[in-house]
Amino acid sequence: MEGKAPALPESLKLYSKLLSLGIKVVFLTGRPEDQRSATATNLKKVGYRTWEKLILK
Repeated sequence: MEGKAPALPESLKLYSKLLSLGIKVVFLTGRPEDQRSATATNLKKVGYRTWEKLILK
């Protein structure tokens, strides 16, 4: 809920590669729906600029 989780370097690298290939990214997490805002904020803060969908529990 604090929005302080760091990005894993290899995951961020894969994310960037997928975007460069025109692939639409979907994030799937086990976090509950009430953490959507904190999750989206944290993703953007650590470098995940955009995504097609963010799926929570």
